[in-house]
Amino acid sequence: GEPLNAVLLRFLGCQAVVATCRAALAWASVAGRRICVCLDDRQGPPVAPLDRVAAALVDVIHLAHGGREGVDERARILMACTRASTFSCAYASLLGLARRLDWGAGLSPCLRLRVLRLRQTGVSAEDVLQLVRCAPGLVKASFLSEDLSGMEFAVAERAPPPCDNLRTLECSDCNLSAPDAGALLRLAARLDAADLQAMDLQGLGLEVASPMALRSLRATDCSLTIADAKALVARCRGLEVLSMCGNPLGCEHAGGPEGDAPGADAPDAPDAPDAGAGA
Repeated sequence: GEPLNAVLLRFLGCQAVVATCRAALAWASVAGRRICVCLDDRQGPPVAPLDRVAAALVDVIHLAHGGREGVDERARILMACTRASTFSCAYASLLGLARRLDWGAGLSPCLRLRVLRLRQTGVSAEDVLQLVRCAPGLVKASFLSEDLSGMEFAVAERAPPPCDNLRTLECSDCNLSAPDAGALLRLAARLDAADLQAMDLQGLGLEVASPMALRSLRATDCSLTIADAKALVARCRGLEVLSMCGNPLGCEHAGGPEGDAPGADAPDAPDAPDAGAGA
């Protein structure tokens, strides 16, 4: 089981006690390595060196710019903290992470991550798919200002297993096309909520060919047309929240002549949710 001092520190939610004296620091350590429930680089250097931390007891990882030796060290942290359920990284490069998490012969680390949040880390579509492959228990994933273009081809090439546990997906300014977003949504067919922002996803309605379990869909400034909206409502019969602000819903095709109001000629769907339509 977990050491008693680790249990107490996690219960207290604060490690200020270790600063009181050398004896307290020793008590808050395991085999000479400090117990660190949350490995947090967001305050900037100096950061806690991995070899001085009891990595197996880390629950949360927050990486940020500065203080680490590139993607190699960040990948080592991710693989060493096998207990971690939350991983976030902002403004620090993770480009090439897929190679570090691929041990060859179909082998890869098994991560317990449930929450993933990446912002401007430079990851590619391949990096994201390998990370998701290593974390089958992932429940929530957020990608902000990442270039995930080519996701459709990456999914076809890598053939990752379905993300059956993923329930919430957020992609903002990720340079996804409609086929890319469609491939990502098909990979996580059991999603409860999807939040898509600031991407050209015109034609997404045609990419979602099979029914989805979505209950909440928010697509903001995604160039979706009324045709896309109709198709998405038809595919997602259980929708409770539908927001499409900032999309040209007055046009059958983006850039085309204005058509009927967004609510006209809607597909026959019982209890279809109201769309937050914005021009």
